[in-house]
Amino acid sequence: MTVADGWSEHVTAIRESGLTLSLPDGSVIGAVHARRFDDLRVGGALAGVDAVFLAVKSYDTERVLTWLLPLLGASVPIVSLQNGLNERRIAELAGDKRTVGAVVMFDGIILEPGHAMTRHPAAALTIGAWPSGSSDQVARLAAVLGAALPVVVSDDIRSDLWGKLIVNCMVNAPAAASGLDLQHLVLSEPGRRACAETAREAAAVASAAGAVLAPTWLHGVSPEELRGPRGIALLEAALLADFGESDMRPSMLTDVERRRATEIDALNGVVVAEARRLGIAVPWNEHFVDVISRIDQREAEPDERWLVP
Repeated sequence: MTVADGWSEHVTAIRESGLTLSLPDGSVIGAVHARRFDDLRVGGALAGVDAVFLAVKSYDTERVLTWLLPLLGASVPIVSLQNGLNERRIAELAGDKRTVGAVVMFDGIILEPGHAMTRHPAAALTIGAWPSGSSDQVARLAAVLGAALPVVVSDDIRSDLWGKLIVNCMVNAPAAASGLDLQHLVLSEPGRRACAETAREAAAVASAAGAVLAPTWLHGVSPEELRGPRGIALLEAALLADFGESDMRPSMLTDVERRRATEIDALNGVVVAEARRLGIAVPWNEHFVDVISRIDQREAEPDERWLVP
């Protein structure tokens, strides 16, 4: 296995000392073959590669694939381990048959060059043929990956990706806009309301786009219940029960704190774009796209007042 990154310090640290992964019960150090992106362009570095697992930020997807695809064999699958619905763009560039969707439920954060951390290492990875159905390619990937972590094969990965998108939209944008971690976000009445309203809009768009949403994506609240008069109250109560003692920090909040570009366009921005295509009003998602975009441009700072449109 080879890992590649554009962050030279990270690659150097892995080469010199291995990749350290901090876990809830300790840490492990793995010997990993690490290369810089530029190293992949020369000497047939990618000859014989069986699969590519794409883990770049959503806004880098097209740029990376544009130079990567010519270096790969014509049938090498591209597995997206990213936030959002990047599979749509990957399929446009590489073709449906090579595109494998994935829903990543374990968390991860880089603490420093050569050192990563996860709090939920036992969480499953769901993969599936894009946009739905099954394939021998996915079955082979599942067999290989299953030796390292729990793997679920989905025959409707597009719906699963919409479910994960709703989860990300629900907590990431309100947290990044307010500056609150997950626990304090849901302990705040305006925070819970913002999360629930954003999720309700996103779920309505997903359903209208043909996705079949399991209640697990909505903390046990069915899409039908969420559309009803008690839907917001039910989801708020579920968020408080599930995250009232959480120590998680949504990734978009971390990006804002580190002054990195966020993935707002690939998350709530996708909901807004699809809603416009379908003629659905999504004022909460539009609000957070506007606020986070201004924070990205250094025209605004995180503040709890942004929890109310």
